[in-house]
Amino acid sequence: MKKLFLTAMAALTLSAASFAKDVNKVSSLTLHNFQKSFSEATDVDWSVTPVYTKAKFKLDGEVVEAFYDGLGALIGTSRKVELKSLPLNATQQIKKKYGKYPITDTIEFIQNDETRYYVSLDKNGKKLVLEVSGQGSVSEFHANMQ
Repeated sequence: MKKLFLTAMAALTLSAASFAKDVNKVSSLTLHNFQKSFSEATDVDWSVTPVYTKAKFKLDGEVVEAFYDGLGALIGTSRKVELKSLPLNATQQIKKKYGKYPITDTIEFIQNDETRYYVSLDKNGKKLVLEVSGQGSVSEFHANMQ
């Protein structure tokens, strides 16, 4: 279940989908937990879906997203990073095996003190998302050959 939810969160984070932005729909417990964890956050924008609530905000000059479950508990956080932020063995493997695909996005997702990275590649209508563990193992997360 954790893997399924993480998979869904990463896919949604990497997509360009837009969600209803309405702070009035955010539970008071979620708001309290967010304020407790991210008291220095600015420019907070809330999105509520049937599955989770997302806060997109700036923290120390960086855009960060925090995801909360229906009970107001933090699921995880994500932010865009550069490929060079990934473990060295992962960047080498990606360049060797997927070098022909330009990288369009690299996301860091932290859940329960576990860090994973999602690298989006795109070339000539072929889209691919790679999942990279904190230890540097690389696997294909999602392939969409349109």
